[in-house]
Amino acid sequence: LFAAAQALSANVRPRGDRLAVITNGGGPGVIAADRAGDLGIPLAELSGATIEALKKVLPSNWSQGNPVDVIGDAGAERYRGALTACLADPGVDGVLVILAPQAMTAPLDVARAVIECAKKSDKPLLTCWMGEEQVAKARRLLAAHGIPTLPTPDPAIEVFAHVSAFHRNQKLL
Repeated sequence: LFAAAQALSANVRPRGDRLAVITNGGGPGVIAADRAGDLGIPLAELSGATIEALKKVLPSNWSQGNPVDVIGDAGAERYRGALTACLADPGVDGVLVILAPQAMTAPLDVARAVIECAKKSDKPLLTCWMGEEQVAKARRLLAAHGIPTLPTPDPAIEVFAHVSAFHRNQKLL
């Protein structure tokens, strides 16, 4: 019920059920992918053009697929490049951006980059800023701009599942 309420209150407009996950940590990306599988949410198959765009903005050791692991030292520009590429992909219906705080991560700067990208797209965008004190200001900033932010990947995937179920039900009507 909590996830459904967040989906409704976030005013996220459904587009479909193919989700892209962007993360700076492999573990949170796997958690998100596993939960998406549990709920029948397919991870989007990134197009060749998207893969090429990602190769231009990410280090060579990135995950080469979805979830898009931008690597632990990712800053705002790397997140911005990855999010821009994923939002532009016609095979992506929504994006979950995960930030796991690390020594070189600036959560507030990454949040600002996400907000800029969100203004240029009408696709559902959810965020998961993991942690507490280090990410609190970033979470408040995202929320102030109407971008849902959750503390862990599981409830973020559940919110997207409700949004995509609504989309499917509307198409059936």
